[in-house]
Amino acid sequence: MDGSTWTKVAQMPAVATSVTISGLTNGASYVFRVAAFNKNGLAAWSAASDPVVPAGLAAAPLLLTASGGDKVVRLSWTAPDGNGGTITGYAIEQTGPDGVRIVTTWPATETTITGLTNGSGYTFRVAAVTRVGTGHFSAGSSPITPLAVPTAPVGVTATPGDTTARVTWLAPLETGGLPVADYVVEISSNAGTVTHVVAAARTSFEATGLTNGVSYSVRVAARNALGASPYAAATAAVVPRELAGPPSRLTGLAGNGSVSLVWTAPRPTAAAGQIVDYVIQVSRDYAGDEAAATWITLADGVSALTRATVPAANGISQVFRVATVTTNGQGAFSAPSPAFMPIDPLAVPAAPSITQAMSPQVGRAKLTWTEPPANEGGPVSGYVVRYRLAGTITWRTVSRSTPLVVFQGLVSGRDYQFQVQAENEAGLGSPSEIVTVRIL
Repeated sequence: MDGSTWTKVAQMPAVATSVTISGLTNGASYVFRVAAFNKNGLAAWSAASDPVVPAGLAAAPLLLTASGGDKVVRLSWTAPDGNGGTITGYAIEQTGPDGVRIVTTWPATETTITGLTNGSGYTFRVAAVTRVGTGHFSAGSSPITPLAVPTAPVGVTATPGDTTARVTWLAPLETGGLPVADYVVEISSNAGTVTHVVAAARTSFEATGLTNGVSYSVRVAARNALGASPYAAATAAVVPRELAGPPSRLTGLAGNGSVSLVWTAPRPTAAAGQIVDYVIQVSRDYAGDEAAATWITLADGVSALTRATVPAANGISQVFRVATVTTNGQGAFSAPSPAFMPIDPLAVPAAPSITQAMSPQVGRAKLTWTEPPANEGGPVSGYVVRYRLAGTITWRTVSRSTPLVVFQGLVSGRDYQFQVQAENEAGLGSPSEIVTVRIL
């Protein structure tokens, strides 16, 4: 463009005051001038316009690399042809679990996208931005998943025992997008550090073989396929100490709403400390395996006596165990007690529910019922079944130990009525509803 060569590009009607010129070269500079004409000829040309540079949407960049990190993805690409415009920035399209969003960046050809979710897949496209607008987007990247090592476990505690320490923790709040593979437990003293690996399904560890009276520091890390988290330390050092042995000869007597327990104290030793209390636990689902049972600690106060009367639900079988507490801490639990079932001597059973009443054969009737739910009066010891001819007032009775009875020798074609009561140590309970059966 030197202003010496002019090309006629359009001729417009007299009423026109604008025109669009096509076929220009994007990126080239042009100036324009306009002249009016009539039948007498061409008038003088206007002054030349300011230079104009045509431009289109920028071409698509070439997305070169995309790599994931901890909640981030790093992108880089090659700048495209601006198609006559100057690239002022880039628009990045992010597609992920939260949908699609556009991120605008400066003119650099690399960036780091933050605030992503570890373990979720993302794809990206890039487009150049010029004064014309957002250009053509690149092809999408392959799915990229941000990943990281886990955060540290939380709530690490260490409880001393007799040459032992029980370490517990909670799973990390974030796993880095990968499952926790295992935990590393370090137990350290002046004598050195011992490392233990614990399966991911567990959040506790029993360290054994420690030396009583020695202070140990404990810390725990979580690991996934990328590596280990930072360590989380226990809130305080742990000092194992000799503890009292388990009590023995635990027995008792069930009462109304309570069980009176008695046991023998463990043999005292100076190293185990002075006995200051006993911890009593109860289980209602113990079936021979202490580890599988659910144990509930009773709030029985603080006492060094080797006996206690504790509240216990009537009509429910339950076992107990006792541990000694000394100035050094709580020792091991005793063996479980025999099972006890407290009862209310005045609580008779609830009414049974008759489930079947029929005449299966000529002169016969069959009756079945469900056992009433356990109550405070203890288990059902038997049943009394009453029957009579319908329309009469005299009942006959039979006793049964199971919820089934078959009557024989009944009058065919007649209606009979039946009713059942359960019995326990307190006596006969409420009667069932009366049912009527027509005898074949």
